[in-house]
Amino acid sequence: MHVLVNNAGIIRDGQLVKFKEGALTGMMSDEQFDSVIGVNLKGVFVCTRAVAPRMIQSGGGAILNATSVVGLYGNFGQTNYVASKAGVIGMTACGRASWASSTSASTPWRPDSSPPT
Repeated sequence: MHVLVNNAGIIRDGQLVKFKEGALTGMMSDEQFDSVIGVNLKGVFVCTRAVAPRMIQSGGGAILNATSVVGLYGNFGQTNYVASKAGVIGMTACGRASWASSTSASTPWRPDSSPPT
């Protein structure tokens, strides 16, 4: 295994809580939140955990994690999606720091880019 591309993602948009004229009219369900976190964040975790040991043992590889700028800045009505993408960014940074001494790369940008500042 030389390359892993974590690119799966779903959206289940909805406001965390929604008010109209002072009355609560809606809330994001546990299913909406859990399904997005499950695919977008846990999917990256499970796939990376499966291949990273093999990459490190074989001398290297690349892990490319698709994410979104909303993971840094937020977006209206996407609490679950934003949380998942922020989690992928954090997980990627941890992978980069953890495996810096190996030849494996973990990046949500490009494999030849510098870590963001």
